[in-house]
Amino acid sequence: MYIAKRMTAFFVSRGVISADRQEVQIYEYGLELILADIINFAAVLLISAALQEIGSGILYLLCFVSVRIFSGGFHARTHLLCGISMILFYLLFTFICKGAASAGSAVLIAGTILAYAPLLKWAPVRNRNRPLNDSKRRKNRYRAVASYILWTLAAAAFAAFGMQSGKEILFALWIVSINIVLAQFVQFVEGSERNEEFN
Repeated sequence: MYIAKRMTAFFVSRGVISADRQEVQIYEYGLELILADIINFAAVLLISAALQEIGSGILYLLCFVSVRIFSGGFHARTHLLCGISMILFYLLFTFICKGAASAGSAVLIAGTILAYAPLLKWAPVRNRNRPLNDSKRRKNRYRAVASYILWTLAAAAFAAFGMQSGKEILFALWIVSINIVLAQFVQFVEGSERNEEFN
């Protein structure tokens, strides 16, 4: 990403980081990831503002990111595809919010329990670009489950006061779960393709 390269060059010229090639590459990559996240979050917020649902967009990002950072999930191969998938997941969230706005508590409870299953089964999702040792995997699993439970409790509290935010939190958790299932499906397909190449 051009901006990450320019920012890194600026830091080198100011003596903030050394000109060591390996260190420069690490900073470029880190800045690239940060900038891609900022762009993705801004895209979701712009869409939510266009839909006149900015509060819902902020709540979605808070819930989605705070669970997914520990649970893992679908990873696109490029920043562009990552941005597109982030937007598609948010649009799916808004579709669910509109379609299930009048859902009763039985549907919400059943959906939330079903959404919890992939988290329990696969979190944290394995990622070849970010391998985790067993200790880190256990910590991330605990944190993913704990954050899911805390968000569920927050949703129940909001719902008890008749606030739509309660449903929105549950729907965001459903999207995290869909994200995990998609990641597992992609890994399964890629594994099958690799096995066919060797046969």
